[in-house]
Amino acid sequence: MVISYWNINLKKDFSMKYIIVFLTLINLSLDCISQSTINEEENLKKYWYYRDRLKYFVSVGIEPGQSIVATERNLYDGAKLEFGQDMVLFGFYLGMLATEHELLKRNNQDVTNTLYELQCALLAFKRLDECESKAPYYLSEDKFDGFFRRDDVPIDFIVNHPELNDGLESTDIINWESICHEGVLYWEPGKPAFVDKIGSTESYEDDGSLPKYEWTTMSQDEAIGVLNGLALVSKFFPSESSWYGNLARTMAGNIVNYIRNENGLGLSRWHIYDPNGNKIDNDHGGNANAYAYGFAKAAQAITGKPLSDFYDYSLDYCRELIWHELQLANNFDFESGGPMVATLAAIGDSWRLVMFPIVTPINTTREGLNLVTSSQDWDSYYLLLWKILHDKDADIDMTKAFNQLTSAPCNGPYSYYVEFVSPEWAVYQKFWQGKDRQQNGRFTMEVDPDGCFAKDFTGNFSGLDYMLLYNLYHLANEGNLPDYVNYMDRKVAGTVPIETDFGVNIIWGSEEHPINVMAFNTIESSMKINAQTQTGTEMPGNVTYRAGKEIILTDGFEANAGATFTAYIEPFACPSITWNNFKSQDTTSETILYAEMINAYDSAISVPYSGIYYDDYYENIADYNFKNMSLTSDSIVEEVNQELSVSLYPNPNNGNFVLQINHLGNNTGRIKVISTLGNTVYNSVVDNEKSIIDLSSQSIGIYIVKVEIENYMFIERVIIQ
Repeated sequence: MVISYWNINLKKDFSMKYIIVFLTLINLSLDCISQSTINEEENLKKYWYYRDRLKYFVSVGIEPGQSIVATERNLYDGAKLEFGQDMVLFGFYLGMLATEHELLKRNNQDVTNTLYELQCALLAFKRLDECESKAPYYLSEDKFDGFFRRDDVPIDFIVNHPELNDGLESTDIINWESICHEGVLYWEPGKPAFVDKIGSTESYEDDGSLPKYEWTTMSQDEAIGVLNGLALVSKFFPSESSWYGNLARTMAGNIVNYIRNENGLGLSRWHIYDPNGNKIDNDHGGNANAYAYGFAKAAQAITGKPLSDFYDYSLDYCRELIWHELQLANNFDFESGGPMVATLAAIGDSWRLVMFPIVTPINTTREGLNLVTSSQDWDSYYLLLWKILHDKDADIDMTKAFNQLTSAPCNGPYSYYVEFVSPEWAVYQKFWQGKDRQQNGRFTMEVDPDGCFAKDFTGNFSGLDYMLLYNLYHLANEGNLPDYVNYMDRKVAGTVPIETDFGVNIIWGSEEHPINVMAFNTIESSMKINAQTQTGTEMPGNVTYRAGKEIILTDGFEANAGATFTAYIEPFACPSITWNNFKSQDTTSETILYAEMINAYDSAISVPYSGIYYDDYYENIADYNFKNMSLTSDSIVEEVNQELSVSLYPNPNNGNFVLQINHLGNNTGRIKVISTLGNTVYNSVVDNEKSIIDLSSQSIGIYIVKVEIENYMFIERVIIQ
């Protein structure tokens, strides 16, 4: 934790008045993930932390490859961005955007960015649908007909979209060799690292020839994944004048009718053929006969059209009976199609009690979903999806969903190596993979020459499964949860302090009840901070802003004499040691101490930072306010503080670094260096302002430096490389 104090001299007109804003740049951990205090608000903050992290898995836009979500980042070799089961994840992306928009709208939050992202995503799918003129089909014209490619990510995608490595250098890598041989991890688990290679349907052939055919074409599982998202877009954009809703409904109808293959005979009906008339085999998801009625009911629910637009009883009656029988299978797993069956049933609300050969009108969808999904811990998601899509009043036990949300790792889900995974979230899509894979990851268990296991299905994952589960959970529990606030980018306004009287008189924005605003990216404020309430009661306002990138004080912002306003900028980060980062670890007292300390946010760290100060020489400055001021960590500033401060350099280093303590005076302190496994590797008294710390005997990796000087505490991560 490097602590610095800066001043910025701001002039109003030609007067000599000035104001000093101290920006405290503190390396603190994400306060939303604490072992002992995880609660609903912290899961909401985790949602927005994941939301910001998503920028490393998708480039938003309308060019080829954009607005398609990567399934894995930092695949085994560490530097690859992989697009695998793209459309399943894409459906979750659509659903996340639709539900996020709804929740932001209900909570009077800005929806501009979410709408733009949703627009680009829908256009991306339209782009994939209009694929007939491209490889490997090469027809004369494209059709918007429901057949789609899995992705169109070019091999030079990262070169053309450097934002996918935002803030990362080529040296920011995962040390796979250390993982395989139980060395020290160079990179924090779950944190996206640098990439420079692409895995997609346009890059599978190393010789530059056409992509493998089977990885290019659509399949029924990919189609069902897309329907998952389109259903939620249609649900929350129901108006016939809505561009978003209408396009989603058109896409859903097109997909199902293409799969239906209406003019086919016998089993060729409900079988997928590519645009050139080639039959897609069963192994690649071509045969949809068993799910025909489920597809048709899902299309009916999404589009609002008659079932007869998607299903012919005279030809397809036996397929309906097959569909209803599927609800009785309680041993579904990924390989046997459990997620596909559950998704279609939840969208279509389509299961009924069968008294063979009669299908009764008794709806059994809830019971069927529970049977099909509970053994794999999928029920939390699919029951919520069903409840939200159909406005069901049925009570659903939310405990499992809450526990799953709480268990998600701070930095995001990952799976690197056998027993080096994020438990319960060790796959790219939790609700599309079996329970064992969720817990332990997915490995083919073949040993390579270096002694590591297979290279497939490893790396960092997007967290879209967490995000959509959270939004559905929030929609189902809205009255009992914190307001859905955008912690990624926040806009704040109003006047404080303000008196309220709801049986208990509370003055919000006062020293007794200060207002603290946090955002992972930006805070934009036009707030007015006074030294008295709206009724004239003298009461100094007290407001603190903490942003990861930028604080913008727009026209109308005022911080008047007597009020305390604090603004500081530092990216939020997870601690290297968290409850969920390792499947098992030696929880020594030092490890526990560090974990508690680093997670306790500001309160556990003694930091003497201050807000706005006025020069005593000038008295009448109450009319001062900032004008379009932007505070960033890159601001050109002048150091003026004479308080105790600590820094270390260089960082990264080769094991030797300088510990600099300014204004130590006659004080003494203690420095400890702790490994990511919780072992203290250095422990010494420090009584000089400049000390050389020698860790050259330690392995490369991340270490925690802790310095204690009376009531002052300094924490920083140091990298040995």
